[in-house]
Amino acid sequence: MPSEIPPNPPAPAAEIRSNKDGPWCWQNKAALRLIRQAFDNRSFLADALAVYLCLTEIASDEQTETFQRTRREIAERSGVSLRQFDRVLAVLISICLVHRQRNTIPGTKELAESTYTLRPVCATPRTAGARLRQPQKRAAGQS
Repeated sequence: MPSEIPPNPPAPAAEIRSNKDGPWCWQNKAALRLIRQAFDNRSFLADALAVYLCLTEIASDEQTETFQRTRREIAERSGVSLRQFDRVLAVLISICLVHRQRNTIPGTKELAESTYTLRPVCATPRTAGARLRQPQKRAAGQS
């Protein structure tokens, strides 16, 4: 005969999380909804959310929306491959949530850390997600 599991007692006040217990990283809910809309029929929504979370965490650490990092650092910190990072970033750029400026080492063609800027959701076109999900239909006779 199984024994009944007692209910959990309420957490003491000292165990309840406070917004003063350490640094926080915030994401705009509208940005998260836009990402979910843009990736709704793709298999890498979790990767997109992880990359965006990482970008907002770095911005929070730097206390600015513009910062420099390598692709590899962001991909590793996000837990995704470089190829997957590039795919996700391309969509985040296309829906205007992120801007990336590629930098080179002075006097060479070698790539340096890119400059990333997190953009406000209000700068995002409302139909961006819909355009990403549905391929453009061609008119009859076009190839």
